[in-house]
Amino acid sequence: MKKCTEQDRSALLAYLSVNAPLNLFFIGDIENEGLESGQVTCWMDQDEQGIHAVNMWYAPSKSLLLSSNEEKIDQEFVDDFLNTHEVRTVSGVTSLLNRYSIPSMPVHQDCWFAMLDHASDTVDTSLTRRLGMDDIPGIVRLEQICFPDDPVDESSLKRIFEHSSGRNYGIYADGKLVSSAGSTAECSNLAMAVAVCTDPDYRDHRYASACIARLSNELLKEGKTPCLFYNAPNAAKIYKGLGYRDIGTWTMIKKGSIA
Repeated sequence: MKKCTEQDRSALLAYLSVNAPLNLFFIGDIENEGLESGQVTCWMDQDEQGIHAVNMWYAPSKSLLLSSNEEKIDQEFVDDFLNTHEVRTVSGVTSLLNRYSIPSMPVHQDCWFAMLDHASDTVDTSLTRRLGMDDIPGIVRLEQICFPDDPVDESSLKRIFEHSSGRNYGIYADGKLVSSAGSTAECSNLAMAVAVCTDPDYRDHRYASACIARLSNELLKEGKTPCLFYNAPNAAKIYKGLGYRDIGTWTMIKKGSIA
């Protein structure tokens, strides 16, 4: 397993682009952060036949991501990495992650992975507006309400805004942010939609649909294909209504107790 440098960028991106949407996090983070910034570290399993797998460590979120077009996983590498790093999550396409067991991280969260090909005009987006640095406290408050089991990293949000690797659109009501949808890992032709949420006291107004529709349409105007994860029926209804289509499944492994 070879640690990658900037000299490996072209070969890495060529390999990852074979299945670009499912490797969006890899491509976006490599393009936005580079391979020698300390934020992103990649290793590739390479021999005379070419690259067989890529592993990426994203330091800000303490996430290890695994990718292999032939579903090859280096168990020794992963074991050693988990023993020497504080890893919060290990993630990758479900068929690859199912080949590996991590007893110390028993929680498996499976999601559908979807992408959008064409803009939608089925939802009124007039109440939405693009959010900025001054809106970050409101985004953090809203995500803490909607995702109480997932820590909200304010510094990561600031970094995304500062580096233009993501954006947020939201709706205000009664003087506070009540709905939002964001993107991350934006790169030359792809973007990941994340943290689509609405305050429980303000649901049933199609606010989430409006936010994700505005975000998705703006990305498509810029030539960036929006992708996202989902695992809830209500979320599926929103995304399918906008035209998102399933292209695969994704698994996140993390610490915690199995309910």
